Amino acid sequence: MSEQVTPLNPSEARASWLDIESGTEDLPGGCRWLVDLAESGEVLPLPPLTSVPLTQPWFVGVANIRGTLFSIVDFALWRGGEPTPRTAQTRLLLVGAREGLHSALLVERAWGLRARDDLQVVDKVMSPLLDSAAETPTWQGVRLQDASTGACWTCLDIAALLTAPNFLDVAR
Repeated sequence: MSEQVTPLNPSEARASWLDIESGTEDLPGGCRWLVDLAESGEVLPLPPLTSVPLTQPWFVGVANIRGTLFSIVDFALWRGGEPTPRTAQTRLLLVGAREGLHSALLVERAWGLRARDDLQVVDKVMSPLLDSAAETPTWQGVRLQDASTGACWTCLDIAALLTAPNFLDVAR
């Protein structure tokens, strides 16, 4: 499949992305993700988690973050992969606070910021787990590529993720 490269428009080029890693390349969206800083919350080291019985395996529990309980979703496991290893680099990405949803994504690591003007849009890449007739999930945005290194990321649409039918449906 050939990739069509399109530059970002000027208003998109000024903003920044948060670069996170979660899962493996064979999962929907791959393992490298970009989250718009305007949509993301804080990135925190992994605090103590309290498990919740009778929930989905990808719902790893709740965490008390400055007096507020956040529901924690293992992003790789939720997408059908293996559980995220808990290491010194494991992070929580807080999401949904503006929407009144106190959720966090458990991710393998946060790499830092990427400037939009260094990235170009490439065609959407279908996941190997989705057949050609299946649609790309709404929370899985376009693929962006660094013009100088060729590295690619998938944009994560936090608002769409928070409204995905199974994202907060944690009961077994």
